Amino acid sequence: MNMTEEQALAFSFTGENKLWENTLAIIDSYIEKEVFFAIDKHTVGEGRIHAAGRADGVNGLKETLLWFREEALKKRGLTDKDFVA
Repeated sequence: MNMTEEQALAFSFTGENKLWENTLAIIDSYIEKEVFFAIDKHTVGEGRIHAAGRADGVNGLKETLLWFREEALKKRGLTDKDFVA
């Protein structure tokens, strides 16, 4: 995957970033909801498959965002351990 300079700039913020924190929290909440729905004993057949697919798709999005963050920080010579964000 390639990252543009504009993306590197956007994802290499330092310090507290409420948008980033809340975006990840919303994504985590959505994934958890879909996983719980997928494993619920009342969810059957295609409903289970669909919920699992939604959870997997959103998890893939989260992994991509985290990759962009990590790569952007590397470009600046930083890691998440260098600061709290």
